[in-house]
Amino acid sequence: YAGILIRGASGILVERNFIQRVNRGILLDSGASATVVRSNTLLSCGSGGTGAIEIDNSTNNVVIDNIMDNAPGETVYSAERSKVITQSGTSRNNRIENNGARN
Repeated sequence: YAGILIRGASGILVERNFIQRVNRGILLDSGASATVVRSNTLLSCGSGGTGAIEIDNSTNNVVIDNIMDNAPGETVYSAERSKVITQSGTSRNNRIENNGARN
């Protein structure tokens, strides 16, 4: 379902993880708040209607400096979806900066 799932918790640090080939690489949902997601590497995550990082009904989180890309030679996961961060529901006041592919 998710490589890392933060559900209804607050004050969590998700840092320096390597996640590959998961429909939802990192998911914050059901009221997750004050969570910091930084310096993670997500390769070939996100598919169809899901993003590599998803924030659902969660507020006041920080998502910064994550590498998000497709693994070399990937044939199943979309390169486009692997760089997507989605917010839905009542999500608000989330700081999202400097995420995406690195050269």
